[in-house]
Amino acid sequence: MKSYLELTTAGQFRRLRPAALDVCRQFGIEPVKMRPLNHGENTTFRVIDTSGTKSTVRIHRPGYQSRSSISSELAFLLDLSEGTKINAPVPRRTASGESIVEVRANGVEGTRLAAAFGWIEGRFVDERIAAKHLAATGELTATLHNFAEKYDFPRDFERLSWNDPILFGDDLRPRLDETVKSDVFFNAYELVMKQIADYGKKKDFGLIHADLHFGNVFFAKSGIAVIDFDDLGWAHHAYDYAVTLSQFRRKDNFVHLREAYGEGYSKARPLPKDWRERLEVFMAARVLMMTEWLFSREDNPRLRSWRDEMLPRWHGDLEKYVATGSLR
Repeated sequence: MKSYLELTTAGQFRRLRPAALDVCRQFGIEPVKMRPLNHGENTTFRVIDTSGTKSTVRIHRPGYQSRSSISSELAFLLDLSEGTKINAPVPRRTASGESIVEVRANGVEGTRLAAAFGWIEGRFVDERIAAKHLAATGELTATLHNFAEKYDFPRDFERLSWNDPILFGDDLRPRLDETVKSDVFFNAYELVMKQIADYGKKKDFGLIHADLHFGNVFFAKSGIAVIDFDDLGWAHHAYDYAVTLSQFRRKDNFVHLREAYGEGYSKARPLPKDWRERLEVFMAARVLMMTEWLFSREDNPRLRSWRDEMLPRWHGDLEKYVATGSLR
């Protein structure tokens, strides 16, 4: 049997399928259909049970989120569903009231934590994204920031801080130098970390989604929907702006989309006066964080391939950022 790390993406999905079936068993879901959804930070499957009810099964990769951190995310989602009209996944519970279970799979090292969620119907807009979608996402983001600002955090609430220095250790230099010039990345890192530190944490800082790209934001009959709160953590609000908008920074209509996002956000919450400048800083931070993250994911063949494709492009972006203060 090949090791898990030697498998293709499809092979890793197949290897984890028995674990997904075990998740269903523990949550009392009797699946008649199961198909893989995404294999990135975690591995997810869509499940349809005997009644036709759909669920999402999420199997966590080891070494990222702790049980306490996952429990905090799920508690936040339950409170979000009860306290707002935001269309987000609702965690399922086992017969004994647990929201997290443990699973194993033959040929996969160790035990993995897993959860299950109610399914949200909708569609991703992909290449059809227009200003109205950015406006709706801006308003959604502001609503999430408002909810988090007033949230009564449990004493044992635990989530990662995205405001901590990006883990750009010296071990990355030789790995970067195989493809690009590492000095460009480290020069940008030093500049961005100083700029972020200068903002402080007194305003426009708090618990954020931290992954609001258009693979996690889509449009349902009931309105805009948001999924995948696995990166929920502490950071400047501008990091949420940057995750959404950075994917459009090469488009000719970027300014139009940015302003639509800002107008939508301002419907629910005031933006900082310098939000456009902050956006540029955190778009650069996003590139640096993605670089570090992709180097940490040698276990995932799809992400390895994407890293090799993106590094030369990001090298040029960061070189431009250090020179001009903008990735664009």
